[in-house]
Amino acid sequence: TSVVVVIGDKNVRGGDKAARGDGQSPGVYLLLERVKTLLHRQRIIPGFLPLVRQREYPALYQPAQGVCVFMAVYATRCMK
Repeated sequence: TSVVVVIGDKNVRGGDKAARGDGQSPGVYLLLERVKTLLHRQRIIPGFLPLVRQREYPALYQPAQGVCVFMAVYATRCMK
């Protein structure tokens, strides 16, 4: 079983600011780290083993439009 988290940001200053953040938003990279802290090796679904991060990858990056979207995939399985 997998849990997929989608994190995105749009920044009028460009894709780099959407990815890395600025004074207006934390940016996708920081949000990914915060999600990892909250989810990786944590048991959040009753009856399932702790989530284990499998991968993170860019789903969409459009610098001219100031858009950056990443996906993080966490695996778990039912405790039997």
